[in-house]
Amino acid sequence: MKKILTKNIGLKVLSLVISVTLWFWVAININGEKREALQVLRFNEIDTKSVPVKPLFSGFPGKGYYIKSIMVFPEQIVVRGANTLLQEIEFLTTEPVDISGRNVSFEEHVQIIEDNRTITIDKKRVKIKILIAGEYK
Repeated sequence: MKKILTKNIGLKVLSLVISVTLWFWVAININGEKREALQVLRFNEIDTKSVPVKPLFSGFPGKGYYIKSIMVFPEQIVVRGANTLLQEIEFLTTEPVDISGRNVSFEEHVQIIEDNRTITIDKKRVKIKILIAGEYK
């Protein structure tokens, strides 16, 4: 046992020095990155913003009919998140509303599409009222 501990003592000391040095270098770099990430989070303060809702549609009304108007209730949704993310959001969209073959006006409650999971929205659904008129001339 004594022979195992004393043989090549120089290499063992060198490997110990290298491993301790490497450990300190990694620890300092990881802590440095964490500090940098925390600084970024501090600058991204949480805020709110009111943005319009734009409904999506699929299909076309029945032959001879057209969409006369579209109303969304509420027209604006309040979003909450980091300032930098809110600056990029211009509007929110809904799940597609199928208007295929429709020939009468209708209302429908639809879900807001949440593309960005780091923001929150105050309402998850909106009511869409679609007025369909006939015999487009």
